[in-house]
Amino acid sequence: MRELSRHFAKPLLPVANKPILGWTLEALKAAGIDEVLLVVGYRRDQIRRAVGDGSPYGLRVRYVEQPKMQGTGQAAMLARDFTGQEPFVLVFGDVLTPPHNVPALVRQFERTAPDAMMTTHRVEDPCRGAAVYVENGLVTRIIEKPPRGTSTTHYDNAGIFVFTPLVHELLDRVELSPRGEYELTDALRMLTERGRTLRAFELDGFWANVTSPEELLRTNRHMLVHRRSMNEQPDVPGLHPFAAADPTARVGDCIIGENVCIGRRCTIGNNAALTWAIVCERAVIGRDATVEYAFVLPGARVPDGENVVGSQSAARIIEKK
Repeated sequence: MRELSRHFAKPLLPVANKPILGWTLEALKAAGIDEVLLVVGYRRDQIRRAVGDGSPYGLRVRYVEQPKMQGTGQAAMLARDFTGQEPFVLVFGDVLTPPHNVPALVRQFERTAPDAMMTTHRVEDPCRGAAVYVENGLVTRIIEKPPRGTSTTHYDNAGIFVFTPLVHELLDRVELSPRGEYELTDALRMLTERGRTLRAFELDGFWANVTSPEELLRTNRHMLVHRRSMNEQPDVPGLHPFAAADPTARVGDCIIGENVCIGRRCTIGNNAALTWAIVCERAVIGRDATVEYAFVLPGARVPDGENVVGSQSAARIIEKK
């Protein structure tokens, strides 16, 4: 993600013409939440400018800086004063799932009243995340980053939780892991070892942890398909059903194919052809140009007649020159 993260805080990467963080904030609002704390670090000023005080989302947003990036457990500890003695939702900033999952998670937490609740999703092998073992809806064991091929569960940690204040007491006891981080999953493990209730909530629909430009393009398509299934994606003449263009974009007589998002104040020239592309704000795609499997950064320009063609395994990134 380095080429993209030089320009974006990861939670601000656009998916279906909205930042990942924007989708998360809207989901929290839909769950009945009105106060949010953002734990920020890298490009924190960019995030502050994008979200502000939260009023565009109908929220009150505050910020706290994580001075040294030492894991999800440390980040959660910074929220102690903010959450106080109330249950709270915690979401990793770079995960995305259909927005209805967060309200459903909160409803189930309120209905079942566990000590904590964590979301899961199914994978072939949870070696890249945390293997979650579940029996009768309760989490019995969590193994962070298990060696490939060693897990007998297909559940992975999906990075969205509901906690009671008990988690703060457990986080105080978490020690640095071998990779030099305070792991939130260590606090969850302590909770299960004490015999407290940690309930699993399997997400409905797709789940994405955006780890590469290629994964970002796939996540973009997932969200476009989801919006179409929920009748939230209007038909626009000249656009593929799984494509979107901001109303301020100027789109000529061209071909806008599958999985294309065109951001604010972009210009797409006549006879251009786009498919599997994210075109960020103020970018220009010239006449007769071809853009496939590509991410066009803000203000970048693809000259007339140029072919910018990546692949499913190697997306092209076009920067402003």
